[in-house]
Amino acid sequence: MEARTHQPAIDATVKIIADVIGDNVDRAKQRAEADVTQALAVNAMLRKALDNAQQQVQAAQADLAESDAERKTMAAQQREAVNEKKKLAAALDKSHAELVDAQAQLKNARHETEELAVERLELQRKLKDVSAAKAVAENQYQQLVEASQKLTDGLSRTLQGQREQARPIAAVPAPPKRVEPIEAKVEPKAVRPSAAPPKAPALKKPLQFSGQARDAQRVKIRRGTHITVDGIPGELVDLSVGGAQAIVRQMVKPNQLARLILPTAAGQLICKGRIVWVIYEQPGTSLSVYRFGVKFTDAEGKSVEDFMQDFREEPVAQSRQSSDIA
Repeated sequence: MEARTHQPAIDATVKIIADVIGDNVDRAKQRAEADVTQALAVNAMLRKALDNAQQQVQAAQADLAESDAERKTMAAQQREAVNEKKKLAAALDKSHAELVDAQAQLKNARHETEELAVERLELQRKLKDVSAAKAVAENQYQQLVEASQKLTDGLSRTLQGQREQARPIAAVPAPPKRVEPIEAKVEPKAVRPSAAPPKAPALKKPLQFSGQARDAQRVKIRRGTHITVDGIPGELVDLSVGGAQAIVRQMVKPNQLARLILPTAAGQLICKGRIVWVIYEQPGTSLSVYRFGVKFTDAEGKSVEDFMQDFREEPVAQSRQSSDIA
């Protein structure tokens, strides 16, 4: 075929092909533009979604930080709660131990109380027995004192009668052989009266201690000055640096070692000595007392003098011939 003869067909075909290609290009361009527009829209949406995601991530990070802070706070609170729990457990254990100890002490105290109650009853029974025995002993002692007084009075009357009988017998002249027997009989009888009179006051305050009597100045102590003598309560009557006189309600014995405790402003004054005489007395009341004198063997002179000055009622002139010295 020659181009000259078929040129129009070829041109028409080319035009058709060109139109088709142009249409395809236009459609492709439109599709491409639509795809670009859609891609831009998708990109905008993705960017927006990314921004939202970043915001959510930031919010999540903030929430995570807040949660972490709360977790740390809760962990600290939990540790404090655990420590408090441990402390409470320790305090509870200690309280339980103290409760057990208190219960044991209470049980022991109840047991001791029961024992003390039994001992109290026993002591009350013994006290009644002792009181009864004391009453009997005091009665017997009083009877002995009365009997001794009667015996002394009778002996004094007998000796007085013997002295009166001896005087006329001595005045009558007698043979030499009979003078010696009479003198031998009369002389002992005359000696006894001279030795007998001191025995009479001995019933009032018998000096039964061989040591010398108290020769120091003595002062009378005011009434109500209470002391203890070997744990026995009593009242102080008078005092000197060498001895004292006191009254107690329980029996004490001569030659007995005694420990006197005298109350002072600074505490107490302790004096040790030996009881030299004891008298049983029963005043107007039903209570009996024992008055006694004690000679100090161990006492601080300066403290005794201070006590005398603090508790004196009035000075008492005393001599060694007085029968009331200790």
